[in-house]
Amino acid sequence: FELRLVGGNGSSYGAVQKSPVSVITVGTGDVQMNITWDSKADVDLHVIDPSGAEIYWANKAAVTGGRLDLDSNAGCGTDGPRGENIFWPAGLIAPRGEFTVRVDYWSNCGVTSTNYVVTVNVRGLAPQLFSGVLVGQGDGGGKGSGRNVATVTY
Repeated sequence: FELRLVGGNGSSYGAVQKSPVSVITVGTGDVQMNITWDSKADVDLHVIDPSGAEIYWANKAAVTGGRLDLDSNAGCGTDGPRGENIFWPAGLIAPRGEFTVRVDYWSNCGVTSTNYVVTVNVRGLAPQLFSGVLVGQGDGGGKGSGRNVATVTY
């Protein structure tokens, strides 16, 4: 896709500016969490499901069916989307109970701060948004890393 923009004042218009747009498809289901951010940093989404399984970059699937299907900027390799997505596929019964959502600043990749937004979608509830700012160098964290941003019940 290509987005075309023109600015003007009502009687005259500037040159058409073109910007390529790509569509990234991610999984959805009864339970879905995703994160987006505004810098080239490596930010990681972690979700701990009711069974205690933690889904994140080093454990992309849980026996309960949850999966990480988008993992951006791994190791500071800027790939464009600046997002991560964890979900339990439609048609699969997600486990009932509490899900803990964590955000980990794996590396700042040379930026001073990173703004993020976590979106939580649970069937039967309105989407929930959680935002914040990450600063510092990052921790290169793995399992159990990051800060809690939400606990949701399904």
